[in-house]
Parts: sequence; structure tokens; C-alpha cells
Amino acid sequence: MPVISYGIKNELFEADNTMMLFGDGKAMLQELITELKEALAA
Repeated sequence: MPVISYGIKNELFEADNTMMLFGDGKAMLQELITELKEALAA
């Protein structure tokens, strides 16, 4: 994935131990919460 810069450098976007989550914020957060609850219940 190419790095796009708009003048403000954000090192989190370039760090090897981070990932970008794409999608609707509310829907993605709800999906993450559901997955975490299922993982903790197991």
C-alpha cells in the first residue's frame, strides 16, 4: 500500500506493527466488539 502524505507526518501509518481499519466507523466498532465478546466467552 503506498504511503500518502498531506504534509503532516503520522508515524503510526508507517509503523510495521500497525494496521489500517477501513469501513464505516460505527459498523466496524460494533463488529469488533462482537468479535471480542465471542473470543472472551470461549
